[in-house]
Parts: sequence; C-alpha cells; structure tokens
Amino acid sequence: MGLVAVAGFVVALLWSMENATYDVWGAILIAPLLVLFTLPVARRAARTEGDQRMVRIILWALVLKLAASIVRYFVAFEVYEGSADAARYIRYGQDMAESFRQGIFQVATPAGSSGTEFTAYIAGVVFSFIGPTALGGYLVFSWMGFWGLYFFYRAFRIGIPDGDYRRYAMLVFFLPSLLFWPSGIGKEAWMMLTLGVSALGAARILTGQRGGYLTGAVGVVGAAMVRPHMGALVVAALVAASAFRRTREDHRAGMVPRLVGLAILLAGLFVVVRAAEERFGVEGIGGAEQAIDEAAEQTAQGGSEFEASRPNSPLELPSAAFSIMFRPLPFEAHNAQALLASLEGVVLLGLFALSLPRLRRGAREIWRRPYLLFAMVYSLLFILAFSSFGNFGILARQRVQLYPLVLIALAIPVLRPGTAAGGPELTASEDEPAQPRR
Repeated sequence: MGLVAVAGFVVALLWSMENATYDVWGAILIAPLLVLFTLPVARRAARTEGDQRMVRIILWALVLKLAASIVRYFVAFEVYEGSADAARYIRYGQDMAESFRQGIFQVATPAGSSGTEFTAYIAGVVFSFIGPTALGGYLVFSWMGFWGLYFFYRAFRIGIPDGDYRRYAMLVFFLPSLLFWPSGIGKEAWMMLTLGVSALGAARILTGQRGGYLTGAVGVVGAAMVRPHMGALVVAALVAASAFRRTREDHRAGMVPRLVGLAILLAGLFVVVRAAEERFGVEGIGGAEQAIDEAAEQTAQGGSEFEASRPNSPLELPSAAFSIMFRPLPFEAHNAQALLASLEGVVLLGLFALSLPRLRRGAREIWRRPYLLFAMVYSLLFILAFSSFGNFGILARQRVQLYPLVLIALAIPVLRPGTAAGGPELTASEDEPAQPRR
C-alpha cells in the first residue's frame, strides 16, 4: 500500500507539472512533506502515552486538517469569489517574499491594524520558502493550526494527567470548527498556534515543570502580535489559577517561588494589557467597554446578526455562555454555513448533557486542578469579552479560540484519582513513556 501511494503521488505530481500551474503542483509537493515532518512527533506522542493508537489519531487529524484547508480555499475563492482577507494576505505575502529573497525587509504592508500587518509578514515568510502557491500557503497555515491543537492536547496531558486523553484528542482534533476555521491564510491559524503554545506553558507553570514561563511567554507574545486582547485573557487566567490553586506541591515548595511566579505573571499581564489598550486606542475599563460596544455594533450586520447583550449580573452569564458556545440553533440558521454550525452546536450541547458526571466532578475538584481552573477563568473572560458580538458568522470563527479549553470539561476523569479513564496516567516527565500507577 505504501508503494502504491508513493507511485500515485509521483504520477499525480508529474501530471500536474505538465498540465497545471505551480499553484497546484506546488501544493501537491508540499502536502506530503508536512505529513513527513509530523510523523516523528506522532510516534513520540505514542511512546509517551504508551498508546500506539495515538499515531493514527494524530496523522488522521493532520490529513483532515490539510483537507479542510483545501475546502476553505474553495469557499474563499469559488463560493465568495476571492472576497476574503486571505486574498490580501496572499497578494502582499507573495510581494514580500520576492523582496525578502532580495534582502529587502522594509516592504509595504496592507492597511489596517498591526495584527493585519503582522499576519501579512507571516504570509511573506511562508511564501519565501514555498514559492508563489496560494493553495500551498493554505496548507502551511493549516499545518500551523494543527500544531496549535497538538499543543492544546499536550497541555491537557500535563495539566489533567488522569483525564480521558483519547476522548479529548478526538474532540480537539476532529471538531469541525477546529478543523475548518484555523485552516486558511489568516489570523485564525496563527492564533490557534500561539494559544496552544500559551496553554502548554500554562500547564507547565501550574504543574511545576521546567520551561513553563519561557513557553508561555513565547505563546502570549505571539498571540499579542495579532490580537493583544487574547494574550491579556491568557495571562489574566494564568494569574488567577496561580493565585487560587491549592495543591500539595505548594506546601512542599514553599510560598516564595509561588510569589515570585505571581510577580512575573502580573508584570506580564500589565505589559499585554497596555499593548491591548494601544491596539484599540482605549484606556482603562471604561475605554475597554466602549471598544467592546463599538465592536459589537460593527458585528451586528451582514445578514447573520442577532440580538446580543453583555451580561450585567451572574444570573445573565449562562445565557451569554449558551450563545457563545452553541448558537445558532437550527431554526436560527438562514444559510448552509449557519446550518452546519448549528448542527455542531446541537451535538456539543448533547455531549455536555451526557457529561454531567464529569462536570460535577470538575466543579468539586477545580481548586485542586490548577489547569482546569485556568481553563475555566479563560472561558469566563472570553464569554464576557465576546458576549456583545451579535453576528453568528463572526462568533463561529472567533469561538475556535475558546473551544480547546472548554472541551476539557468533557474529558474530566470520572474514576478515582490516579486511574485514567482514557488509559495510563502521564508521569511528571513528558519525555518518558507513561506507566500506569500500581
């Protein structure tokens, strides 16, 4: 079968080189290379987990992610006839790539926010390596999004070592929204990558592993380059989880390292909040609320709008959370894209209903599981920040930044501590194969 696959690939590549443009045959050449680069990581993950099935899960996740990028490319340039942000990134990115190859790095960028300019630079770097193939660029950006999902998975294994890791892997790797939206040339793929790195850093910090602060800093800075407010949400959630966690390790290690860590996190929070204020031209809480209201007014247009309002009391928070995570409902869908999103929302709602025992246990143990506390605080802050966005299309795209942490609730262990529902518990060192507790 391997020989047949290689022969088929060579035939397809040779035929496309004769009958198609580099935009097509360049992508055909890039796709298997991305798979080959990922194969060692899949094998290492299988050794770490002591579960060879993880190789198949990770590789299938990558193949479907790359396939989703082709679908998204078709939607952007066939269904919407190129009226997408990706068209600008492709145009500017390919122009930048030509300048980069000549050693010229002071190049024109698309008008817009600093996040738009930075995303165009990322596209330029990508095209400088792969050449002027837009479809290949989609594949590479989709690969970035895949790595973000993988880092979320690794963070789950470190932060919730006795969790149902196979269940979480199936959810985070194969949820349609997470396959589709972070799979094109644009901000979503980069944000998924950087948020995944941030989550991995948070898990290491909260479990006392080495390299947590450096990993988290890389992720937060990367996210803040495109969307500073998302970096601020991550750091704020990490500060809360670090401040209120209650673990036995804290008593053994003493309070001094914990206070030093909190000081570092608070300094980081100040930096990213200032960056967010400069990005949106606001100052303080009042200015932030004004910016959120203005953004909400801009989203309430385009044919997918609905009436939304920011919760003003804890009693209104469940309604806002329901809208962010599960809407539109099927009867609210007015086109094919909204209908697909609504079906996903119904399935997720059903999974949450069937996972009530996990949710109850998570609520009881949240103070003893710092990474779970981090995920909860981040989710609450995200819901508060995006609850005023009254457009189903924008919500469907933005909430992929929330789903990987919300899905943790569906994989909380239901067995006694030390017995993993999905398999052996992960040991403290992620570089060694996991062994079940005796």
